[in-house]
Amino acid sequence: MTEFFIPSTAALPPAVFIPAFLGIMVLAGLVASFAGFGGNLVSVPLLAWLCGDIWTAVTLMLVIGGAQNVALAVSARRGVRWRVLWKTVFWSALGIVPGMLCVQWLPRRAVLVCMGCVVALGGVMGLQAQR
Repeated sequence: MTEFFIPSTAALPPAVFIPAFLGIMVLAGLVASFAGFGGNLVSVPLLAWLCGDIWTAVTLMLVIGGAQNVALAVSARRGVRWRVLWKTVFWSALGIVPGMLCVQWLPRRAVLVCMGCVVALGGVMGLQAQR
């Protein structure tokens, strides 16, 4: 029965795979709870090694992350500032198509540099907002 849940490319037998998987999830949860992000940065490389395939690891994290997000959304729905949420959704939706076109047409290095700058700027702005 446990073989059903274990990828065919797994590097370890079921008796070791399941505790290792759970340990990786706990580690990712600890990192995310302390830092506020980064759980996937920790878990995906370790799961890729454990599963033997990067796409299996990414798929696992998408499914687990999606379930976590649904649970969080249901539990926090009363505290949501709906006006802010819909503004964010609106501007994000407007940026999806141009963003995807830029990723396809611009050189990879330029896209990565821009993405890094946006992430760094967001981090700096977030730190300043806490003061």
